[in-house]
Amino acid sequence: MAKATRRSVWWRVHSWAGLKLSVVLTFILATGTLATVSNEIDWLLTPAMRSAAPAGAPVAWRALHATALAHAGGGRVEILRAPIGPGFAAQASVTLPSGETRRIWADPVDGRFAGTTPWRNVQQVLRQLHRRLILPNALGYFIVSLFSVMLAMLLVTGLVSYKRFWRGFLRLPQYRRGRLRQFAGDLHRFAALWSLWFVAIMAVTGMLYLMASVGMEPSSASLAAPPEATRARTTLDQCLDLLRDRVRGVDIALVVLPAMSGDPIVAMGRDGAALTADNASRVAIDPTRCAIVKTALAERQNAGVRLFLASNPLHFGTFGGLLTKLLWFALGTVLTGLSLTGSIIYACRVGRELRPDGPGAMVRWRHGLGVWAYPTFGLVIAALLLLVGALSGPLAFALDDWHLW
Repeated sequence: MAKATRRSVWWRVHSWAGLKLSVVLTFILATGTLATVSNEIDWLLTPAMRSAAPAGAPVAWRALHATALAHAGGGRVEILRAPIGPGFAAQASVTLPSGETRRIWADPVDGRFAGTTPWRNVQQVLRQLHRRLILPNALGYFIVSLFSVMLAMLLVTGLVSYKRFWRGFLRLPQYRRGRLRQFAGDLHRFAALWSLWFVAIMAVTGMLYLMASVGMEPSSASLAAPPEATRARTTLDQCLDLLRDRVRGVDIALVVLPAMSGDPIVAMGRDGAALTADNASRVAIDPTRCAIVKTALAERQNAGVRLFLASNPLHFGTFGGLLTKLLWFALGTVLTGLSLTGSIIYACRVGRELRPDGPGAMVRWRHGLGVWAYPTFGLVIAALLLLVGALSGPLAFALDDWHLW
């Protein structure tokens, strides 16, 4: 097969995949882009989430627990969380006697109450839309992560079909009147070349999620701690006071409290391992003795586990704080735009020119989708209907983990 013919085949594969699945792909990319800065969106909308406490100040876990108990209305405090970034308050997740889950916000240094909010927020909605389209867990995770294979295919076919692609890095797109198709194509190629590395990260981390969705994620190794000298019986609050001293080497970000008698306190955070989330290292503590009974530290895991642990920080850009999250948001916007401009290129290519009023191009684009319009639009519409049902009450469970089997 001649080189030009092979390039044409690769281009056709690229165009087919980018068009037929463009509706769902654009939706996943757009929700993922917003999910990157969803905590910051909530921070802007929710005064209780804001705090003037110094960044990196030690969290007063016992005071935070006491504040949460005082505002739980006789309910149970389940999780304590350190501020997720500078300017954020600490939070506690509580379950009220009615069964409702709420967030209690407090100053991380002294535990002073800042406010309470519902469990539902922008971050949770965007997260569930992006990761599983609010579909049942196993089905939703698999469908969304399967698009990582498509993303990898678009990356490879785009490069192979672009003759001497390395020259395009310095070829700035220029708009000329009446040549929208050419401008859209030039812009598409230019943006794609400069975001190659980002597309590769999204594809690889997405394929790691795909492996996890079918049970191929390696198990973390945990170690039983050596027996400690018997100490006097302690209380939960005493353990929270000693938490930072007992769990040395781990920057604690999350504390899961015992659900029943005999359960341990589980402290989660980061150790010295690079590219890990704030729950990568875990330490189980016996609350009756404040003794460590088991550890699972990220820096002691094998390469396979470390690769999976790096997937979330790399996928959402959380590894460098607000700066990398904003960079990921900008690049995610570019990636969403690539999906849209790809569709415009197709619509323009089918006809000779994009008509100024637009409907001609939309009709050609819809015609190009063919029968794929039904499953792709169907998935997005189903996700939006489930979201409406979840937010209005009848399908509230859909924003939590749920299963069909």
